[in-house]
Amino acid sequence: MLVDLHAHGVAHPARPVDRGPHGEATPDAAVYGAMSQDPAGPSRAARLAAPLAVGAVTLGGCIAVAAANPGDSGTPLCFSRSVFGVDCPFCGGLRATNSLIRGDLVAALDHNAILAVAMPLAVLMWVWWLVRQWRGDGPPRRLPTWIMAATGILVIAFGVVRNLGGPAWIRWIHSDTYPG
Repeated sequence: MLVDLHAHGVAHPARPVDRGPHGEATPDAAVYGAMSQDPAGPSRAARLAAPLAVGAVTLGGCIAVAAANPGDSGTPLCFSRSVFGVDCPFCGGLRATNSLIRGDLVAALDHNAILAVAMPLAVLMWVWWLVRQWRGDGPPRRLPTWIMAATGILVIAFGVVRNLGGPAWIRWIHSDTYPG
């Protein structure tokens, strides 16, 4: 016996229903509808698995950075800083993370201004993702391409400008070694 799930108000989200010439569901649609997953979607636990895993890994990394305190030794960990003597856009990122964990925004901005702004924004985006998954709102919308392109251009420009020298504001975004 074939069941017309659409007659009972249940729609399969990934496959439109094929209707015959008089509006009845075709046998193919009824079979695929009956074999589909639960129309309610994945359980809350399944929806929360990805954001909670990302949060756990991030928390573990933050704990490791806080325990290591990368500002203690003054030795740059960045390949480009160690080999070429120039700051990449992410130089000072571990020290900025450590400063943010300790609540010192000024020191975080001194180590890496872009990451000091981006990390709190990333936390807000993660919370938004977690709440959407909790409520079952579906996958988050993708960022527009222009935002992703502008972010890439901003990061590259930051990496170039912080190595120019010159006025105090440019020297300020340079990742000097930080004593503590």
